[in-house]
Amino acid sequence: MQGKIWHFDGLTWSEKYVHTVPSYTDVIFEDIYALSDTDIYAVGQYSQDSTRLGLIVHFDGRNWKQVSIPQIKTEFVKIRKSINGSLYLWGITNEQFIESTYQLYQFDGKVLTQIKTGSQANDQLGNILELGNKIYFIIGYNFYDYSNGQFIKVGLLSDSPHFLNSGLGRSIKDIFIAMLDGIAHYNGEDTEYLQKFPNYIRIKGFRIFEKEVFFISRDLNGNNLVFHGKLNE
Repeated sequence: MQGKIWHFDGLTWSEKYVHTVPSYTDVIFEDIYALSDTDIYAVGQYSQDSTRLGLIVHFDGRNWKQVSIPQIKTEFVKIRKSINGSLYLWGITNEQFIESTYQLYQFDGKVLTQIKTGSQANDQLGNILELGNKIYFIIGYNFYDYSNGQFIKVGLLSDSPHFLNSGLGRSIKDIFIAMLDGIAHYNGEDTEYLQKFPNYIRIKGFRIFEKEVFFISRDLNGNNLVFHGKLNE
């Protein structure tokens, strides 16, 4: 919030940077993504009243600097880099009186190119899907590879109304999926629940290691929760 970026040194958190945009009152970062300690991106939005514009800032090891892009009426929610060298962004445009939309962008560090837009209706939500070091895209209930300007369907993650269009995995045959009522896993052919929740819990993020996985979540009362999974030996 308030355009602030914080750093944890292993013991304490400290405020390292505050971003401001002249004539705009609010700056909010939604995602921060580090390729190295000298190559870090943060994305979000800057706004004034009902006008919300996409924001990208970059850290080169010494300074944070806003990346010059056209003014786009979207809130950037996520940025990730794929094995092909391209950065990809997911944005959401929330409209007050008309249907909201999502956008997917390809970014080479200078030029931002929209590659997909769609409705935020339940059957059309988009997202970035990170599988190992390669980026795929969730569109509706399916996930897609993107190659030579074309989206190529890889598989169906879930056709359940509880599917939250969010996941993370090691490969196209090993994907953890956020559900409205639990956590599921896709093995390349089928999707099965690993954990069901008695009450609504929103999965906010995933962290995958060689033999462990962590799910960062929040319940209806605003409590932060962490679920931990471990590979059976």
